Amino acid sequence: MMDRLGGDFRYSLSVSPFIEKMLENGARYKDETDIFACDMESVQRLFMRHGSTEVFARIATAKKYYGSSSNHSLEAAVKRAKLSAKLGLPLNPEINPFHYYGDIGGQPGPDFSEYPEISLSGRWHDISLAEMEEALYKFAAIVANALLETGARVNVWDIGNEINFGFAGIGLSPKPGDFEAEHGAGWYKPAVNIDPVLADFNPDDYEAGFADIGFLQKHVWPYEASLLNAIAEGIRSICINAVIATHIATVPFSIEFASAFYQAMLDFGFSPQIAGLSFYPSNPMGPEDRLGLLFDISDALCDMGFEVFIAEYAYPAGYGADGFFAEGWNHVSTGYPLSPNGQKDMLRDLCFKGREHGICGVRPWAPDLVSPGWLQGSFFSLDEETKTAEARPVINALMSTG
Repeated sequence: MMDRLGGDFRYSLSVSPFIEKMLENGARYKDETDIFACDMESVQRLFMRHGSTEVFARIATAKKYYGSSSNHSLEAAVKRAKLSAKLGLPLNPEINPFHYYGDIGGQPGPDFSEYPEISLSGRWHDISLAEMEEALYKFAAIVANALLETGARVNVWDIGNEINFGFAGIGLSPKPGDFEAEHGAGWYKPAVNIDPVLADFNPDDYEAGFADIGFLQKHVWPYEASLLNAIAEGIRSICINAVIATHIATVPFSIEFASAFYQAMLDFGFSPQIAGLSFYPSNPMGPEDRLGLLFDISDALCDMGFEVFIAEYAYPAGYGADGFFAEGWNHVSTGYPLSPNGQKDMLRDLCFKGREHGICGVRPWAPDLVSPGWLQGSFFSLDEETKTAEARPVINALMSTG
């Protein structure tokens, strides 16, 4: 039944940045075929049986795996590129100018110490915007060349991860303690040479600050657009007809914010063809009918000339999310109980109904992650004794409309 979505609908059911760790821990995946998937290729083949159309790779500036739960290294991206070429699936890379990780909570700057081709006159937060642009252009070209040399066919080049409030180390200072595990205590240094006002932002005011569209339009988004465009041009120096996308989180969850962000990108010189959104409907922020509001946001972005891609998505199969997700993963969206069938129905409706609102694809986030905290958001339940990860009904969400 995939044809109902149209042949160009992107269902990015892909091995995640966590798959190596899951396999290392002994997880073996199965669907109704009873064929066990015990390596990256066989897991992706399992996803292909259920409608997957592409392989995803998130890329930081670290060249090698740095030992955290998720692998965003260039080395891992090249491995995924080779896999996509072997399987005949397009590759969808996401290039990020942070060394390890960044998202809506903070955007650390890059570390180019592993790239002799890129030299800087000083520390990242002290150099000029023009020098940053030159470095990011070179980085993007290096990454694009490395991926295309594998024989992979790239369908869309994503740039950045949840860049609502900053990009490449320029933006709102994070909440105290955020990203210190990856980047060390005191990692954030405001780029005062770019905009001295950024040094005055109080992270204690983060909740209020991220809703201040006027502040972002003046002190954050112009620089973001310039740096995003530098990466886009670096990609196009290798792949002249590259399709470019980025994505923000739906926080604040409003038409006003999403429209303002993407309009600012256009106004300040960055013109992606695809506007991406993260969408986690069990998060308590926003109305109960979160799917309806998402469609309204998508309609507004389509009116601006964009296609819309849901760059991150998950909905729990039950209550019980704990740890970091305890507060934001137990909210019921209208019409979709936190149950295996509710999880399936939400994804099915997001895809089939979303197509009517200009949504060109969906990337289920970390469908293969079967560790505590995220397990309810996974596409698999886990038998702790046998380490068997058995597919839930959501695996067939796009194979039928019933």
